[in-house]
Amino acid sequence: MALLIDQSKRSESVDARFLGKWVTATPAAALLALRCKSPVIPGFCTREPDGQLSLRLDPPLNLQRTDDLRADLIANTQMMTDIVERAIREHPDQWLWLHKRWKKHYPHLYPEYFARRQRRKLKEQRRLSEDRKS
Repeated sequence: MALLIDQSKRSESVDARFLGKWVTATPAAALLALRCKSPVIPGFCTREPDGQLSLRLDPPLNLQRTDDLRADLIANTQMMTDIVERAIREHPDQWLWLHKRWKKHYPHLYPEYFARRQRRKLKEQRRLSEDRKS
């Protein structure tokens, strides 16, 4: 099984450092590995100069396993995030980002996103208000 760990639902996320900034990160891989006692083997696909794809598998991670599940999730998620960051730094030209990873900690980077969200929220409130009146 493979999991992408670079996206998160804010309600289920933990905070991690990524590229020198705070982000939200999913603890799903860490939780699954701890609950199932399974190894986590980082893997990365890169495009070679000739267009071929290469798969690199790193050694299994030594996950933190204590009696504090929350602390373990945070530590292990950070460890996995660090490995993703290392891979990006090795091949920055192959990194493509499509979502707003920094929106919780740096909302000023996404003014259009938050303005759109606010407009949607107001529109929904008006619709609910009109429904109550009728």
